Amino acid sequence: MSLGKQILTRRERQGISQTQFAAEVGISQAMQSCIEKNIRKPSPEILKETARLLNCTVDDLLADD
Repeated sequence: MSLGKQILTRRERQGISQTQFAAEVGISQAMQSCIEKNIRKPSPEILKETARLLNCTVDDLLADD
């Protein structure tokens, strides 16, 4: 599963809207959408914060199962 799909799936499982999640991470909703669609890659800092908010590790997000 791609990074964007991992983030989208985990975010939706937690019942968090894309807008709310983006605000908590510190990016725009448009940027969050691009990350989830694999149009843009998050910076290492954004990736770490994303993993923290999703209660997983960066490795979990990068795993391609």
